[in-house]
Amino acid sequence: MSIWETNVYAKGRQLNRYPYDTVVSDVFRWSSGRDRSQLRVLEVGSGSGNNLWFLAREGFQCAGIDISETAVECAKKYLAGDNLEADIQVGDIVDLPWERGSFDLVIDRIAITHNTQSEIERMHDEVVRVLRPGGEFVSVMLAWDHPAHRTGVELSHHAFNHFSDPVFSEAGLTFFADREDIYHLFEKSFDRFECKKIVNLSEEDQVMNAMWHVHAWLQ
Repeated sequence: MSIWETNVYAKGRQLNRYPYDTVVSDVFRWSSGRDRSQLRVLEVGSGSGNNLWFLAREGFQCAGIDISETAVECAKKYLAGDNLEADIQVGDIVDLPWERGSFDLVIDRIAITHNTQSEIERMHDEVVRVLRPGGEFVSVMLAWDHPAHRTGVELSHHAFNHFSDPVFSEAGLTFFADREDIYHLFEKSFDRFECKKIVNLSEEDQVMNAMWHVHAWLQ
């Protein structure tokens, strides 16, 4: 059973209700001038449905998948409470339960990064499979600059667990990607991509958070 099920969602934690600002801006930019009712969007690691709620309210055909049964049940109830619909399923990103070419856009907000490099490669293969020709993938992954990796135990290349950092103590396996990792992962699966690293500093210029924002395309 996933640590996110037992230690987070089943305890009523991180049951977010509102979408992340980066998801909102990415989706609005991507869909500008297009008929939303004809666009299919999948979120992998959809959690309690906060981003799916936004997508459904904005008129997209949307779907989500999460490994946590509790999170999926919460997401379904959350959307149903506003008479919104989405295809939300319990499952693993390495084996997506949708047919080839099902979606125009796939969203990953710090879900895929909680895996080893080899597992991430398999997940990217599945994302490519379910995307339509010309489809796009937006992914947020934790960056090597993030200080949390120094408090964990490295189990495989840049994949850490057993963190002493209290924020990450229940995060489970986490991959912190450097620039070479990002290029390796995305050049292998996608026709082109753009990436930017976002780093948050304290008043004393200490790194507090660092992540990659990657936008990838299929031909």
